[in-house]
Amino acid sequence: MCILLPCADPATPGVWWRDDAQWRRYPLHLENAIRNAISRGLPSLDLGTFTSDVYPNGARYTADLRAMRQRNVGSGYARDIRVIGGPPPAPAPSQALGMPSQQGLQLPGGAPLPTIHWRDNNNNLRQYDAATSRAIFRAGAQGYSFAQTAPIVTAAYPMGIVYTVDLQRMVQRNPFTGRERDIVVQFPHNPFELLKLALGVTGQDRKQLLGATLEAFCSEDSVMRMLSGKVAPYQIIGKRRNPNLQPGQPVFDKFVDSMEGIATGCANLSPSNLIDGQTQASGLPLPLQLAFHGTPPENINSIFKEGMRSTRHWFGCTASISRSYVTPTRTGPAGPVWKLILFVLLMVQTVVSSKSDSVVVMTSAHHELPVYEITFQG
Repeated sequence: MCILLPCADPATPGVWWRDDAQWRRYPLHLENAIRNAISRGLPSLDLGTFTSDVYPNGARYTADLRAMRQRNVGSGYARDIRVIGGPPPAPAPSQALGMPSQQGLQLPGGAPLPTIHWRDNNNNLRQYDAATSRAIFRAGAQGYSFAQTAPIVTAAYPMGIVYTVDLQRMVQRNPFTGRERDIVVQFPHNPFELLKLALGVTGQDRKQLLGATLEAFCSEDSVMRMLSGKVAPYQIIGKRRNPNLQPGQPVFDKFVDSMEGIATGCANLSPSNLIDGQTQASGLPLPLQLAFHGTPPENINSIFKEGMRSTRHWFGCTASISRSYVTPTRTGPAGPVWKLILFVLLMVQTVVSSKSDSVVVMTSAHHELPVYEITFQG
């Protein structure tokens, strides 16, 4: 049995739990989750695993929202919870939409949102309804770490159950059993449609959609189509995608941040934001251009991960321009074999030192994204 030492009650707005010697405030994501659950009338909430002085390696807890007690799942020991003032909870699905759930799910400009799905017992993806999808996007855009679903009917819960959505880990959690399931966001694969979505929203929604735009732009089919006319007279015999082309990798995230910085200008196709006042070969209303960089093969992996390190970076607009900067790695049946890095360049005037029909010189690694290692022969 624990003996509680005297301590002052909490006065600062927040959600608190009582340990042996003092009141401790929950981290923000758990505070938001508890406030949300209380506002929805849920009887309990799975708080997941977190550490304390007694359990430095972590223990799993639940919150009884009727008795306002935190319970250790392993030991059964319970402690008081206090909610003091603070901000309103993240909106419930119907509040987040501001319209009945049966109405169409759309962003400004009439563009449909990407779809959000959860994975069932058979590994099949099941799409959330419109109200829950919009609530999840809104909660993320407003900086919440958690959201709540509308009631979901399953064989195990024929009357429906409201799940907690962890927006940091992208999982759906059953508040009673603690079981988690993956959440998958599916975007359109057309970069034009993705960009239309991105320019219609703000905040984290825009950043996420700009990242999806970039991933679609850098797909193998898209890149190979745009390379037409840039590789003659050589033959492409191999290509390796940069494994860091994904959210969470610094080289990718910094490039997306740069895209976000000029998104408003791109939406209006402002000539001041574009090189020569035109869109590039991508055909997108973004100043993106493919270009090659020659470097010794042993440098490629570090450039893939960290980008370029010098202050001025030279790129060839065609493979033949950058060919002179590399040494063949071997000789194949049709001639020398050599490698170049293919980059996507964000051609903003402030970071382009010089540009001609054959060479581009850049001064900012955050506007240069290494996307493929291309192996040539000839």
